[in-house]
Amino acid sequence: MYKVMLVDDEALILNGLKALIEWEELGLSIEYTALNGEEALQKFKENPVEIIVTDITMPKMNGLELIKKIKEINSSTKFIILSGYDEFSYAKQAIALGIENYILKPINEEELEATLENIINKLKVSTEVPVLEGKKLEILRENILYRWVINSISINELEERDFILGLSLNLNFYTAAVLKLYNEMLQPGDIYSVYSYIKSETEEWKSCTVFRDLHNNIIFLKGGSLEECNYLKEQMEALVDKLMREKQINSFVTVGSTERGSKNVSISYDSAAILQDYVLIYGYNKVVTYSEYNKKYQSDNAKVDIEEFNKLVLSKDINAIEVYIDNIFNTICSYENVTPDFIQNTAIRMLNVLNRINRELKLSDENGEEDLKKLILYIFNSRSTDEIKNKIIEKSIELISKMQITSNKLSPIIQQVVSYVKNNYSEEISLKTLGFKYNINPSYLGQIFNKEVGEPFSEFLNRIRNEKAKDLLLNTNMKINDIADEIGYIDASYFYRKFKEHFGVSPNTMRSSKNYQL
Repeated sequence: MYKVMLVDDEALILNGLKALIEWEELGLSIEYTALNGEEALQKFKENPVEIIVTDITMPKMNGLELIKKIKEINSSTKFIILSGYDEFSYAKQAIALGIENYILKPINEEELEATLENIINKLKVSTEVPVLEGKKLEILRENILYRWVINSISINELEERDFILGLSLNLNFYTAAVLKLYNEMLQPGDIYSVYSYIKSETEEWKSCTVFRDLHNNIIFLKGGSLEECNYLKEQMEALVDKLMREKQINSFVTVGSTERGSKNVSISYDSAAILQDYVLIYGYNKVVTYSEYNKKYQSDNAKVDIEEFNKLVLSKDINAIEVYIDNIFNTICSYENVTPDFIQNTAIRMLNVLNRINRELKLSDENGEEDLKKLILYIFNSRSTDEIKNKIIEKSIELISKMQITSNKLSPIIQQVVSYVKNNYSEEISLKTLGFKYNINPSYLGQIFNKEVGEPFSEFLNRIRNEKAKDLLLNTNMKINDIADEIGYIDASYFYRKFKEHFGVSPNTMRSSKNYQL
């Protein structure tokens, strides 16, 4: 656990911060609170913490002075500043001191949590990744840019931070690309070195910003005219080729859709990110664009209801699964001009569904991804449709057996909780309400739930809600805000964030691409 100190001269805000997010689930422990900078400094000297969330305007010693003094003691301490709109003039001073983010009051829960997650990731690799001299704003800049592409920052806030980005927000079109490195021997320090190399190679690219996300993928965001954005593919192909020739590094690049205006950047990023799994089809050192992929596969996808396959697996009905898979491949073989490529890709999409369920339910072992690669190789080497069909049936039954074994291991109290959540997910549910309902200590309930189910209660609840939301998005015409309310999210923005975390795309993108199912 990383230690946190909260500093604000209003006790009400301190209490609110404690309850705003699930600190422990993020791997954080609130060690102290302080009502002014002087008190915070004294507590830090007695027992340092890794992260400090502080107000600016406070008696005895303000937030900026506190940061300066603590930086003198420990320069690696991470700071998040909370401030009112009328104090935004302090932003540049705060950024110069090396803070992680400057969050305006009233505090946005999603922004605070996303910033904390980013800090945790930085702390985990801080001992291995060198800090580039003269780049004090890099961490803050990457945080802002990442929140932009995942649509967790408002345009107003983005414009206020524009002086950090170095990229105009007023260009006509934007296209995002995602580059993933695939050399197994690369260590975090090596990844940073490659990232620095890529940044130097792309310095002359017009209106293109390069940064990393939380998983060390390298993101490219290009703005300009349609012609300029379309040129990104050619630039990425040259970069991939150079990485392979000069650095002997394998990579895979996906280029998203071109979208109009800065507010739609997340749509482009979503469409690029969702194609990354298809390295298993295309192989290393390739550049795949969303427009080319969509043109090639969209009509095919419309013929295979992968979402129905997903539902059948989760229902654990083996007979229905066997009938469905048999019908799918019989139907495919009846198509005119059907190609081996179409049959293989249908099978791979189904394997991706099984792999995703395996991963989400935490049923897979450490070799899960390697096993998937072997299965895909098996699909490509098969000499008949029956071989492919039987392998999909075999892996589906294996997964369902794992699900049934896991379900049978649950204690009676956890079985009751799981059943209650699945039937009442739209209600206000928490460990506290369930503890009261079943006469059990909420903290202890959370511990045994995590141990038996394999995931924290909050993640389980969000997964159940998001799966229902996906069903409503794809099979009804309900408004997205109404769907959020229907599944139990009072705050629509919180629903948007949790949905994107779960599926990797926003609700709007999911609904607008019904025919694009993995």
